[in-house]
Amino acid sequence: MVSVSTLLELPVFKGYRIAAGQNGLNRPVRWVHIVAMPESDDYQWTKGGEIILSVAYGLQENTERQARIIPIMAESKIAALVISMGHYLQQIPPLMVEAANRLNFPIIEVPGDTLFVDITKAIFGTL
Repeated sequence: MVSVSTLLELPVFKGYRIAAGQNGLNRPVRWVHIVAMPESDDYQWTKGGEIILSVAYGLQENTERQARIIPIMAESKIAALVISMGHYLQQIPPLMVEAANRLNFPIIEVPGDTLFVDITKAIFGTL
């Protein structure tokens, strides 16, 4: 199985930054999925091992969602959250960073001009 840290070595992740959850980079990855609004309380549609790609719409000003989202994703056995920065978030909210560090859940920042289609193609090519 491929880990989050292995995928971060791919050229498409040039310019990435681990914002939180560095101790969880060994999580296995089985799939990648795009979620524009990562605000759901229900990730039962996941199977575990997903990397979620998002622009983080809906999280920028909602501290309740910021506090809930990482524990829900970690409980759902999602591998990591990759956020395209600059669209809705300029920095990862402290509530999310704290939860990610506590739960060893990786949050990865990528530059806003990184195309999700390029990330998915690179990940699927590796998986």
